[in-house]
Amino acid sequence: MLFVILTTDGGSATAVERYVNIIRWHYSVEYKFKTWEIHKTGIEVTEAEKIQRAEEIADKLSSNRLWKSHSRPLNIEVLEELKLKINDFGGDADLTRSLRAYHRLVTDYVAKNQLNIFVHTRSFI
Repeated sequence: MLFVILTTDGGSATAVERYVNIIRWHYSVEYKFKTWEIHKTGIEVTEAEKIQRAEEIADKLSSNRLWKSHSRPLNIEVLEELKLKINDFGGDADLTRSLRAYHRLVTDYVAKNQLNIFVHTRSFI
């Protein structure tokens, strides 16, 4: 599942917060941690541990105290510091081109339709 959230004004923080909660519970537990079944120690991962880890990551990502700003871009190094496993698509030229084209398309759509927020999910076509 892919969530793309673009905001163009600070007044949409409440809407973004709602979608962060959707991502926190739905995406993180059901998708990001779906295949996380065994700890590095060999112990089985419980549903409660997945939820706790999703909460921990979401709290850190949404912490203004930690980041000292709003809308700060997150690079791979920052995400790896949160102990997230990241697939770096930078080495795949075709995928990089496709993602940049998609980003331009969404950005143009948001601007053309004068949207303050845009969330792209599978159900939005």
